[in-house]
Amino acid sequence: LKPSNILVGADGVVKLLDFGIAKLLDPARASGEPQTRAGQHWMTPEYAAPEQIRGEPVTTATDVYSLGVVLYELLTGRKPYRLKRETDAEWEEAILNGEPTRPSSMTRGRADLISRSERRLSRVLSGDLDNIALKALSKQPEARYRSVEALASDLRRYLNGRPVEAHAYSVGYRLGKYIHRNAVQIALVLGVIALLGSALSVASWQARTALAEAQRAQAMHDFVVGLFEQAEKEAGPANAVDIRRLLDAGVRRTNTEFASQPITRAELLALIARMRLRLGDYAVAIAVLDQQPVLSDAPNVVQVESLQLRGDALRQLGQPARCRDLLIARTDLLDGRGEAEQLKDADYQSVLGRCERALQNMAAARTDFQRALAIRSALGDAAEAEAESLFDLATLEADSGHGKAAMAGMLDALQRLHVAHDEQGPLAISIWLYLGNLYREAGNGAAAENAYRTDQRLAAALYGSGHPATIDAERGLAAIYVDQGKLDQAEALFTQAQVQLTRLLGPNHPDLGSMSNSLGIIAYERGDTATAETRLRRAIELWANSPRLQGGVFNLAMVLHDAGRDDDAQPLAERALALREKQFGASSGPVGIGLRLLGEIALAKGDSTSAEHDLLQALDVLRGDYGPTHTDTGKAQLTLARLRITQQRPSDAQVLVDDVLHRFAPSDAEHRKLLWAARALSAQIQCAKPASALQGRRALQQIRTEVIAELPISVIARDTTNALRACDN
Repeated sequence: LKPSNILVGADGVVKLLDFGIAKLLDPARASGEPQTRAGQHWMTPEYAAPEQIRGEPVTTATDVYSLGVVLYELLTGRKPYRLKRETDAEWEEAILNGEPTRPSSMTRGRADLISRSERRLSRVLSGDLDNIALKALSKQPEARYRSVEALASDLRRYLNGRPVEAHAYSVGYRLGKYIHRNAVQIALVLGVIALLGSALSVASWQARTALAEAQRAQAMHDFVVGLFEQAEKEAGPANAVDIRRLLDAGVRRTNTEFASQPITRAELLALIARMRLRLGDYAVAIAVLDQQPVLSDAPNVVQVESLQLRGDALRQLGQPARCRDLLIARTDLLDGRGEAEQLKDADYQSVLGRCERALQNMAAARTDFQRALAIRSALGDAAEAEAESLFDLATLEADSGHGKAAMAGMLDALQRLHVAHDEQGPLAISIWLYLGNLYREAGNGAAAENAYRTDQRLAAALYGSGHPATIDAERGLAAIYVDQGKLDQAEALFTQAQVQLTRLLGPNHPDLGSMSNSLGIIAYERGDTATAETRLRRAIELWANSPRLQGGVFNLAMVLHDAGRDDDAQPLAERALALREKQFGASSGPVGIGLRLLGEIALAKGDSTSAEHDLLQALDVLRGDYGPTHTDTGKAQLTLARLRITQQRPSDAQVLVDDVLHRFAPSDAEHRKLLWAARALSAQIQCAKPASALQGRRALQQIRTEVIAELPISVIARDTTNALRACDN
């Protein structure tokens, strides 16, 4: 990229000429072979990035560098480096080892700048434009803008008078060093900076004069910077800072240094409480908020933030009713007079909605989420905030069994984060977790595993191990391991998560129900009915007031049915169906799965009439909601085929089985299990006929060999073994 290859038409459209795109398509580049040859530089030296000169791979960062040179010329009328002689060798030496002159310095004192506006150029360039240009021209590719769009976005932010991403080198260097030594705390440091910005915006409502505002803002800035500097000094250069000790020290310093400034003290304690929430220290966050001074005389925005943080902590601790009551009682504080106040109001409404959702008050939750979205949308330039509201609304669709609508909402929220360049933050982590759940429920195991792995990678990078978000991601992966028959790996992850969550949330938190439920399913796969029943009953107890209760009741009914205890299983299956009909609606996929289980139980008890009624209805519901290619639709079809066998209609049964075999492909573990079950049922039909019994037995032996090779300890392995024994008899 260079000016002579960039054409701007009269209509303002930019076109790239003679760009050398063929180089990008060279297969040698994809194979990792050297991209340049000795003595050859396919470039114009003045616009070449350091890695081009060194013969290293050309990436998007190289384009960012070249555009940085072009930007520099547009701003200053000069190249970034001052050379004694403009030779290729001098250019290469400068690009590799020299430091570009700051644009504002390049224009200072130039004799050819004769107009008043030109003489002001140095002052205009100083600051943000200096930093943007120098960031694009960084020697190391990873220090530049991550994409051309990111560079363009920063320029737009400058033109719109907004803060830019590029920071002065001294500040960036210090923060970069700190973050490098404390990788787990990256988000916390950035969060402090972001929240300081929020605190400073609040200052306008609290100070009576411009001087008071500046003094208070500076005091808060000095406090936070001093806190980190003191922590680093105490830790020493070789040690990482303990972020929790740092925050504890922050509380102590706040209560002493700002004892006579109650509003500032309240804000700083709220800031620390927010950081504690980010760390997953929910009870500690409440303890910090308890130390705030009386807030009755504080501006509404300060009171709103404090209540919102306390409510969120209560919800995370499994106390949504206390959260809801606390927030509903003070909705009178929501006034929305300024932009900062409106953003806090939206956060307040969002937390209130999440508490209502946890209490299964879906209509109230939807109203709260929609109010938050309306506030955020009206403010403009709030893609990230809007994404949060879209995510909240999508969780309601997921709770209601509307998988497609939920997935569309999640993907829309993820796209908003992409626009906001925030695809690795807390909200993105939550979205990827939900996407994994939705893909798994939709029968797409491969997509689910990819989503969970993305979630786990982002959570580990942002939070480290042992954080609730990281635990959730690992729990999703463990569920995939169960599907794949990797029971030991899955159990280890679930057990570890159970210990960690118990320590964080206490022994009776609803999230512990997920651990008990998953460990119960592992015991069921192993054939340990007694352990499975104990764990599932514990899950049901913990989920007494949770939308997940229906899943726990269904799973217990399934386990008892598999153990031949159909009299115990039937009332549980009926209860699960009633819960699902109320929660999801009569035509939802979860209801279809519940009807299938009831049909299986009726078939086992010899009630063909009830079995046929339930199974036909199940198929109709599943085809309507999940579609014909969902594994649960296939399972219901196979159960109907078993009914046809008992009704002495083997030809009809074979038609149903063949349809499954032709319609499904072994794309993941769940699809392979379905196909093994279909092949086994087809072989059983052959076993029932003397003329084809031997052929059926051989088919079952082959199927069992395949199953044992991949899933030696599993329900499908037991079912296949039992089918082979029945064929022998």
